[in-house]
Amino acid sequence: NKTVDRKNNGEAMKKTTIKLGEMYKEKKKVTESNIDEFARFSGDYNSLHMNDNNAFGKRVAHGIITVSYISKILGTNFPGEGTVYLEQNSKFLKPILCGDEIIITITLSKIIKKEKGIVRLDNSVTNQDNEVVIEGYSIVKIPIELQIEED
Repeated sequence: NKTVDRKNNGEAMKKTTIKLGEMYKEKKKVTESNIDEFARFSGDYNSLHMNDNNAFGKRVAHGIITVSYISKILGTNFPGEGTVYLEQNSKFLKPILCGDEIIITITLSKIIKKEKGIVRLDNSVTNQDNEVVIEGYSIVKIPIELQIEED
């Protein structure tokens, strides 16, 4: 599988094709600010997220914060602008702690309905210790101008 960098000077690039097996990776550091902003937005002030006095010794990021990073990637980088989210499945395997550096990997794993542009994208999130913390998949409708290539 080939990893594709779809950024050019920080801006999403317009692509004309997407290939079965194509992969996109992005690194993100989870900060106190991310957790605080998400708590304000969602209203989820569970003490697990809001203070270090818990079984993990650090604030635990809301699982949905990371799913929102996946959504950001799908809509702006891979497949990109115009992608329509149809379904998301996520298994939260380990906590993501405040300060963790995560790598989100998205892979085009299955073409569901080529004529309609509906595909499955596998999602994997690892932490700085290379532990898988979230795994799952997204079903999306790719932008109409994007062609699907099957090796």
